[in-house]
Amino acid sequence: MVTLKESKLLIFHYLRSFGFRLAIGIFAHTDPNNANLNLEKGQPVTMNPKRYLITAALPYANGQKHIGHLAGAYLPADIYVRYLKAQGRDVVFVCGSDEHGTAIPIQAKKEGTTPRAIIDKYHHIIEENFRDLSIQFDIYHRTSEPIHHETSQ
Repeated sequence: MVTLKESKLLIFHYLRSFGFRLAIGIFAHTDPNNANLNLEKGQPVTMNPKRYLITAALPYANGQKHIGHLAGAYLPADIYVRYLKAQGRDVVFVCGSDEHGTAIPIQAKKEGTTPRAIIDKYHHIIEENFRDLSIQFDIYHRTSEPIHHETSQ
């Protein structure tokens, strides 16, 4: 069995779409014996990933998102995912609500409630907004979930 270290590599791919620049994290499942892989600064990465894990900025669960969020982060990533899937690539599009920002208790104070209530309220609103806009994540999660803590260590 191939280890995670041998089989996956986190790289950053910049997508230019509609004038926006977006850093997209791609987990590329590659052949560990790929001699063409060169990660020195300024050198191109010459590999053909078998799998793609695409993510976009995690929105803080502290309020509704606006068109700038959509245009600057989620639409370009969604376009790239659709492009890869149209080519028959193995792609997973992952995102989720960031529940660890200082903006959350500030919003809770403004609304006279608890940070947990703000997180629960806006996580569902944001998730629904993405669905309404046909931005389809394969996984839309929350950073407070145990699986997030386990996999981010």
